Amino acid sequence: MNVLNAGIDAKIKSIEVLNELILDEKKVDVSMIFDHLLAEEKTYRP
Repeated sequence: MNVLNAGIDAKIKSIEVLNELILDEKKVDVSMIFDHLLAEEKTYRP
């Protein structure tokens, strides 16, 4: 259950970061965001 919560927390953190970038009107390369999300997902897979 802790692994599941850690994965959910990572997704929430990613969403918060993306929201901050949108609010700041910064352009971010889509592939960089995708790579970040993949790296986060791999971190929490058993």
